[in-house]
Amino acid sequence: MMDKNCQTFMTTGLVRAIVAIAETSEEKLRQLAIETLGELMVRDFGLLAESDGIKVLMSSLTDGGIGSSDLAPYLAATIMAMVDRPMFRQYLRPGVDFEIALAGITEAGAASSQAHDERVRASARLIVFLMKSWTGLSSYYLPHLFTKLILLSALFEIFQIKTSTWYSTFMAGKRLTCHTQQPAKEAPEKVSERATLVEHFLAVILLVFFDVNLLETLIEITEAKPPAENILPSTLRSAQSSLEKASEVRKKASLLIAEILDLSNRVLPLHYGTRIQSLPRLFELAASFQLREDRSTGTAALREVDSLHRTKQRLASPFLSGRHRSASNSAHRINLINIDDFTFRALVIETQVLVTKDHTRWNIEKLLELMEGTLYMNPKRLEELTRSTKIMKRVLGFLHPFEGRYPYIKRTKHTSKYTKLACSTLQTLLSDSVGVRFLTEDKLVDQIGLGLRQLDPVCGFIIITDSLFSQARVEDTLAHGYFEMLGTLSRYPEGIKLMEKCKIFTSFYALCEMRSRDDLMKEVIENIDYSINGHCRLVLSKALTSTVKHVRLFSTHHLEKLISRLDLNQSSSSHHLSNNAGGIGWLIKLLITQLYDPSPEVCGLAVEILEEVCTGSIEVLETVVNMRPALENLGEVGAPLLLRFLSTSVGAKYLKEIDWTEREMDEWYRERNRDYVIQLEMYLSKVLNADGTRDEEDEELIASADGTPPPHFYGELVKTEEGRELLRSKGHFQTFLDTIRKHGLEETDLEVITELKTALWAVGNIGSSTGGLTFLEPEGVIDEIAGIAETSNVFSVRGTCCYILGLISSTLEGSELLSDSGWKSVQTPLGTLTGICVPERLNEFIVNPTWKLKKKPLPDLIHYSEFNSTLHRQILVAVANLSNHLLANNSSRTLARIKLKHRQTFQDPALFHRALTILANYPYRLLTRRYVLELFGDIGLDLNRVQEICNAGEAMRMTRSETNHTITQEYQNRNRNRRMTNEGLDEDEDDDEIEVKLNDLPIRSGTGLLEAYDKTDYFSDESEEGGVGVSSKKLIGGVGVGVGRTKEIVTHLEPMITIRGFLLS
Repeated sequence: MMDKNCQTFMTTGLVRAIVAIAETSEEKLRQLAIETLGELMVRDFGLLAESDGIKVLMSSLTDGGIGSSDLAPYLAATIMAMVDRPMFRQYLRPGVDFEIALAGITEAGAASSQAHDERVRASARLIVFLMKSWTGLSSYYLPHLFTKLILLSALFEIFQIKTSTWYSTFMAGKRLTCHTQQPAKEAPEKVSERATLVEHFLAVILLVFFDVNLLETLIEITEAKPPAENILPSTLRSAQSSLEKASEVRKKASLLIAEILDLSNRVLPLHYGTRIQSLPRLFELAASFQLREDRSTGTAALREVDSLHRTKQRLASPFLSGRHRSASNSAHRINLINIDDFTFRALVIETQVLVTKDHTRWNIEKLLELMEGTLYMNPKRLEELTRSTKIMKRVLGFLHPFEGRYPYIKRTKHTSKYTKLACSTLQTLLSDSVGVRFLTEDKLVDQIGLGLRQLDPVCGFIIITDSLFSQARVEDTLAHGYFEMLGTLSRYPEGIKLMEKCKIFTSFYALCEMRSRDDLMKEVIENIDYSINGHCRLVLSKALTSTVKHVRLFSTHHLEKLISRLDLNQSSSSHHLSNNAGGIGWLIKLLITQLYDPSPEVCGLAVEILEEVCTGSIEVLETVVNMRPALENLGEVGAPLLLRFLSTSVGAKYLKEIDWTEREMDEWYRERNRDYVIQLEMYLSKVLNADGTRDEEDEELIASADGTPPPHFYGELVKTEEGRELLRSKGHFQTFLDTIRKHGLEETDLEVITELKTALWAVGNIGSSTGGLTFLEPEGVIDEIAGIAETSNVFSVRGTCCYILGLISSTLEGSELLSDSGWKSVQTPLGTLTGICVPERLNEFIVNPTWKLKKKPLPDLIHYSEFNSTLHRQILVAVANLSNHLLANNSSRTLARIKLKHRQTFQDPALFHRALTILANYPYRLLTRRYVLELFGDIGLDLNRVQEICNAGEAMRMTRSETNHTITQEYQNRNRNRRMTNEGLDEDEDDDEIEVKLNDLPIRSGTGLLEAYDKTDYFSDESEEGGVGVSSKKLIGGVGVGVGRTKEIVTHLEPMITIRGFLLS
């Protein structure tokens, strides 16, 4: 920390004062102090470590205050970023500082309380955070019910397991069923066989947890009995609560076992399955006939795991799970077609439509059965019903906008059945010529058109607030259902003719330009069917070029939905979008039109949709290239789509014609390769929620990405022969290899490490295709990357190498080469490579050798001459002893007594300077510091007084020759009086014969005359208050000060000389 003149103003004394505030939980400024220490960690990590601030920061993350605040994720993320490199990691004590995160969980004998439970939660949150980064994972290869619940929840978050809707049902002990109806309009998610980067990371985490017997531990939880104190508590209520909590723990463990088995089946090599999926311990319990209770427990656990697995499989494959229902529905339809007259008349009567006009008394279920079944599939029954009864006329009359009761019904979930009835009725009428004629003669469609024309001022209508399609009525009543009815009409040629006759499309065109009613245009776009070429597609085209940005953006989103439905039905003979040329061709043209939209948001969305479409189909990609869109003018927005063009020969030729390839290649070589790495690491941080700061924008970003690495220029370039020739001629690949070989084990320079990562990602993307692998194999670079993954001291570099090897494993040839390097590729049961590879020797990849703790430098202390006054020396001894909890009380009383009798002494500037020097170089609690400063409270700290204090300190400074002479004299006097008995020395009783060479002594400037320190003692954990404490003789020094010696601990083997109890190396 420096000022504008580059002069350091952040000293150890100032930092220790901030540390004292940060470790006082009741202090109001505590959070501000922790924030300050966090910033200091980034600016001067060594100064923070020297001032004992790292342990305070780690401890703050696990308490119930800071650990539960918004500050905790940022602070933890900063710590992880700093200790990723060995140059900062050496300041941490191996096996001590990181393990502080476990303090709240492993606290022995802690009684359950709100404060203790909050500490456990904070520790669990910190562990989850650490396990979501390569740094934390590499640093942590490492009987309370509430603690078990929190840790199980933490494991769910570590493994990125999202609880399903049936989670609460399972935890309540109810039977799981899968009779949930999926919305018809939502297309199921596409399941890609290529694994995501998150799944690759989870594969390594699973191996780590399996290596420490996670499954066996979970199985022990499922078979464990509640502790006796929990089973037989003093009260019945607490007994019931303990039993319920024990059951919750067991069920949650069973659920976690099922989820982990499912995850391991997707992200781990097949040979792990035989060991993991077999669950030998559970089967052993289930097959045990010696102990009936153990057999029952094992059988119950296996039944729960199997039930959860079958439930997930049914939900993941809705079409397979619905086969038996489809068969039964087909049989039901046949029965409805062959219905006899008596059954038909009974069904009509049961609808209650002929009995009353009150729609609330109608049997909607029977009406739907009649409309969707018998009348829809049997035209003769429809003709008979329309000719001989008023049931159809009464239903349509109920739907009339200006005469019926339908548009006045409140919009609720329960009343949506009337809209479904309306659409089913129109579908039935449009399926036969008799029904079409009946619908044409009815006023329903004509009145809907009239209601739409009321919104257009050009038509001459006076716009009233309570019109049919006013915003209030559309939001609160079933009036919005008329757009669903129009959507049903648009599916049939006869329905479109009827809409043309009633001038409904004219109203649609007018709606496209109405800024005040974009809500209606969205209803139109979402409900209209576009399978028939004509007015409907023109309406969509008009909406895509509307002057209203929200309408254009919504229409572009709807294009994406249309394309996804087309892709879903590509292999079927669907009535709507089965024709590929006619189905997707017009959609692609509309999307390319959106590339020229003035709004960057609309343009960017169109590029994303086109990129996704081109990724899924080479034919579509070539179709887009042949349309020659002007993507170059879009800049960064169009870059991803241009990269897709680069992967085909047609696209590569097109890009060469516009002189894009070489220009873009030079741009990637200079800076975009680096930007790619930064953006990818930011994405991984967000998707893993590694910093705990995910917001709504991050959620949208994660939802829009598929989790796989974005296209890389060099990866797309080598997919064509032309691209490979260009890469050879440029020599970029050789440059990347040189960077990897030269800086593969770099661990200090952050710029060089970033450059190494860019080279690794470039090489990995090149090797992800069969054509690009020809560059890697002759150079033997795969073995080198595997070696970096196992030996680099920078954890994030190890993780990057793991991802890179996963890219290389995407091809069969790359998988074979990785197998020779000790990495196993993951395949699906059908043999498809997923792009995940894991080390066969886990310990060589994940375990980091214990580093050597860097010793803190001795403070640059100043040598002072001793005080002639015994009272001054007594005050300094008492101030020194305040850091020792055994002597603190007596020392404080001594100081208070001296202050009472000799108040003037505490106004001495030299004495105050010496006291401040002691506080600056040793750890003191905040209250102790305040007490010392209050003793000297009579000294006014104005500018002149401060200068006087500094001058007094300078006046007491001794030269080196004076210091050497004083030390020699003191040493000789002490040897005449008593022998040295310190246990850290060689037990040599002839110390009095040793000649002291003062020039060789590491005498440093400090608070006392003999300021030489035992380094091991100075850096030990016991040097803080509450431990052994700071020896007053080390703080005060000076000739004639009668201070007893304390026991020193020496761990190094250098010869020591003791002067008045000090250890000098």
